[in-house]
This record gives sequence, structure tokens and C-alpha cells, in this order.
Amino acid sequence: MSDIMENIIETLDTEETQETSVYKQIKINQICCMAISGLSQTQIAKETGLSRETIRLIQKDESYQRTLQLASSKVFDTVIARLSLASSKAAQFLIDVLDDPESSDRIKLQAAKIILDLSAQAKNAQLEARLEALEAALSQDNTYA
Repeated sequence: MSDIMENIIETLDTEETQETSVYKQIKINQICCMAISGLSQTQIAKETGLSRETIRLIQKDESYQRTLQLASSKVFDTVIARLSLASSKAAQFLIDVLDDPESSDRIKLQAAKIILDLSAQAKNAQLEARLEALEAALSQDNTYA
């Protein structure tokens, strides 16, 4: 076990003498969630009842960093999925505006412009990703040559 983790456990034992290891893990998970939410160490300490020093020690630990990275990644994936769903609905709305016989020509033109602009942006993003992948592959080939 790392020195940092031993210090964390000792500090938690001192501050929470009657708490179980399950409770400690819950506290660590709480700290992780609060950090993802953007709370400062001082705010996290106040919310959890732990000292700021304990929060600092926990956040320095490598396993905490991995947990935080994984949790952040899951939050990001969830947000992207929700945005993807919303963008599909938004695209359908624009298509519906184009197809609506009661929409004015001006509104239809704006909807068409938005659709074309977004389509071009999406295509450019795809092309950039492919170009980066090709450049990375060429870079690796040159490294081994």
C-alpha cells in the first residue's frame, strides 16, 4: 500500500474512529463526485465533515486519480449521449420546418442554411479525424523505418 494511502487511512481513522471501511469508500466516492461537480477542497471538506488536509491527501492518491478520471469519463459519455439525442431531435425539427407548408420561405431558408452549415461542420470534423489518424500512422511508420 502506498504511503499516501496509509496516511489517508490513518487520517480517516483519526477523524472517523467508528466508521467502517465501507463508509470510508462512500466518503471517497462522495469526494470524487463533488470534485467532478467543481467544488473546492474547502467546500468538499465542509460537506463531508473531513478536514481539508484529508481531502488533499485523498485527492493526491493515484487510485483516487484513476477513479476520478473514470467517473469524469462516464459523466462526459452521458452528456455526449444526451446531446446526441437532442441534436437528432433538433435536426428532425429543422427537417419538419422545411417540410411544413405553413412555414414561410424565409424560415425555410434559415432552416436549410442551418442544416447545410452543420452538415459541412460535421463532414469537416470527420475529415480532420481521418487526417489525424493518417498522420499518426505515417509518424509511426517513420519511427520504425
